[in-house]
Amino acid sequence: GTGKSTTSFLFAMQLDRNDWVIAWLKLSTRGTITAISFHGSKKKPYYCDTWANVTQFLNTVYDSSKRLIIFIDGVTSENKGQFSGVIKFCIKTGCRLVYVSSVASCGKTKYDDDEEVGIIEFFVFSWTIDEYQRAIQDKFFYNSVVDNLDSSPLPEEDVKELISLCWWFFTIYVWDEDSCCT
Repeated sequence: GTGKSTTSFLFAMQLDRNDWVIAWLKLSTRGTITAISFHGSKKKPYYCDTWANVTQFLNTVYDSSKRLIIFIDGVTSENKGQFSGVIKFCIKTGCRLVYVSSVASCGKTKYDDDEEVGIIEFFVFSWTIDEYQRAIQDKFFYNSVVDNLDSSPLPEEDVKELISLCWWFFTIYVWDEDSCCT
């Protein structure tokens, strides 16, 4: 893939969980839905076998004292019509909704409908080899990321967080029979 799920997840993990509740829905091609909520320092997995269960999950994690952002990861042209309950929930609560497409193009955009409910489309495309090579040769770009490229030991707390994130990705992709890990 192009890294859309990873980029979206890393963005989600950068949000201040004292202010935000993060709901992550991972869709498989078989129609199963794995949900995980991040609320403060707590992480809780859910299994949703129907979209009605997703609405129950969202009602469970919703906290009116915090902002809520919902990520739906694995959106395809075949399943994108099933989110009406989630969209209604977002309109009712004012939460943010992020679709992470599992393909380069998820279908035709309906700009009038999107404008009516406040949807803004954002595309993340993969870099080409040429773009990677130009980026590492660009001194300004290189200097802006070089501090993150060292191999010095991480502080123990950062290692624990990194292991936790890796474990989360591992469990998501092990649960998903369509992944390369099964």
